[in-house]
Amino acid sequence: MTATLNTGAETIRINRSYMPLLMQLKTTGAVGVDAATNAALDRLEAGELLRNGNLHPMADAILDMVAAPGLVVSVERMRLGSIAASTIWATPLGATIGTRVEGGIYELKLANTALLPFHLFQLIHLRPLPQDNSLDVTLPAEAMLSSEARLYSDGEPGASAELIAAGVARADAEAVVAALAARVASWRIHSLWSSGVGTETHEAHGMDCGRLGHVLVTIGVDKPTVQLRSATFDEVTAEVRAALPVG
Repeated sequence: MTATLNTGAETIRINRSYMPLLMQLKTTGAVGVDAATNAALDRLEAGELLRNGNLHPMADAILDMVAAPGLVVSVERMRLGSIAASTIWATPLGATIGTRVEGGIYELKLANTALLPFHLFQLIHLRPLPQDNSLDVTLPAEAMLSSEARLYSDGEPGASAELIAAGVARADAEAVVAALAARVASWRIHSLWSSGVGTETHEAHGMDCGRLGHVLVTIGVDKPTVQLRSATFDEVTAEVRAALPVG
């Protein structure tokens, strides 16, 4: 199983199954003694994450933020049926970005807390797109899911018909389906941090619709609805930045 350290890139690449052991070493400095644990420790030593049973200083620094973060951000980007998932753990002194690279293998790397907005832009592949301010529709969430399914089986006419049957105006239904058909990728950001008033959270959803531009997605809180709204690059940038605490 994978367990390697790259000091030049300030990165560790590790099988997820090793994380509980590493975190136990980080927080308590000791682990149980049994054959499986000893074999895992030997593998971590071979990958240079450990030196004589102690965490390598760089691995220790990477795990600092994971052990006691003040901010946790989960990021997902969905494209062509696959999901790229990442997690950011941050403190005022630094951050660790963890990304699933394949199977159960994760890459953890150090990052500058001040640069977290730019890391988020990279993780969702934010890019300038043509502006299309024609879309602003709120519709039942179930109808949108059904419409997406019809889009792949019956094309745009069938997907539009699904929304119209759910009470969406024809022009709005066709605009929604056009955005779904042009969609290159979707993304989701969920963040959690501690503040003077308790725990704060922020959630943002969006779609990269290529030639039809950016679309911000708002999930209804009190009832199962979805709002799709065309947005400029600057509006999307502001929405992503809002996932991070000010200052």
